[in-house]
Amino acid sequence: MSAIEIIKELREQNFFVKADGDYLELSPPEKVTHELINRLRKHKPAIIAELMREE
Repeated sequence: MSAIEIIKELREQNFFVKADGDYLELSPPEKVTHELINRLRKHKPAIIAELMREE
């Protein structure tokens, strides 16, 4: 799954996702699962790069 697809999926699930330097900000935090965290960690550099391109 590409970074673009992950970001799209998160937004479809009503997450707010933002890159803050080397960090990803997700809200609402109560919807974040361990499975999601693991998937984001795996693709984190690409997700951050794509979010930076969107800004």
